[in-house]
Amino acid sequence: MLGRKDSHRWTHRIRTVGLAALVFVAAACGQTAAQAGTTYTVGVDGSTDEFTASFHRFFPNRLTVHPGDTIRFQRPENGEPHTVSFGTAIPQTESCPGCNFFEGGFGSKPRLDASMRCFLAEGRPSFFDGCSPDQQEPIPFDGTQSWFNSGGLLGSEEYVVELADDIAPGTYVFVCLLHTSNMKGTITVVEPDDAADDPADIVARGVEQLEADIGRVRSALEQQRTVDEGLVLAALEFDRARIWANTFTPDEIEIPVGGTVTWDIRGEHTISFNAPESARPLYERADDGSVSQNEQAAEPAGEASAWDGAGFLNSGLRAGLFPPARFSVTFTTPGTYTYMCLVHFDMEGKVKVGG
Repeated sequence: MLGRKDSHRWTHRIRTVGLAALVFVAAACGQTAAQAGTTYTVGVDGSTDEFTASFHRFFPNRLTVHPGDTIRFQRPENGEPHTVSFGTAIPQTESCPGCNFFEGGFGSKPRLDASMRCFLAEGRPSFFDGCSPDQQEPIPFDGTQSWFNSGGLLGSEEYVVELADDIAPGTYVFVCLLHTSNMKGTITVVEPDDAADDPADIVARGVEQLEADIGRVRSALEQQRTVDEGLVLAALEFDRARIWANTFTPDEIEIPVGGTVTWDIRGEHTISFNAPESARPLYERADDGSVSQNEQAAEPAGEASAWDGAGFLNSGLRAGLFPPARFSVTFTTPGTYTYMCLVHFDMEGKVKVGG
């Protein structure tokens, strides 16, 4: 896992890659930016240095391209997995939040069929077996495949989609299987002689959309929030759960010895004290290519009803929205205790016990 100082922020990363893409286009046998063989960059989620956040969006979520073009999907290292999923059998709706990726929705284990990288001409992967190594080998997207799935993207992984030279003109939908209701985009393929987007415009449009979302969260966070005594809000959601400020509000709280703190948890989080390095990251790549959970992070640990500040205390993975999930700790020993979320990097808080 990358340390904080090594973590990439999408805003900076996509600007760098965008410049690289322009250099590539200019050098590609005299092609112009609108000709076939162009490389585009799309952000998957985003981040900012101002606060810890998740943006369940693609930046930008629409682009017009030619057959034979390449799209690089890039994401920041903010802890949340995502997928980039095309295909006629890819679900466009969900029966419950997260059910297309997790066995029982958010807070449960990832599904093999959704968390594995997989490319099928027809049908869909087995729920129990996922995809074979041969089915995980990348192929060009020709628009007819039933299942064309990046699998769970972790850390700052990049996913590259090459469009087939013979892909038919039309509009193709891609989704994130974790956030199917909110996180969607389209690629419109046009004839080689028709106008397509310029890669620099795509980068600029993505950055503009991300900065607009950051501004909305900034304005909301600047408004003072009053919460009940002894209560901490674990994350704030905006725009129908498309944007998340992964912060603890308040981030510092004082209680007497024997006092209790309760966390209202919205989204998918842990409340973790004295977490060992081995408990992060929560999501890991398994040997078969699927995404698995780090059980040390996902499972509860310690005695929350009377905690003396020693040892690893963990809520385990909790998920909620309306209503939020709840987790409470009663502190029996004076001191200052720092805690974190094992899902989202840099999401931290502090409890001061006994003045």
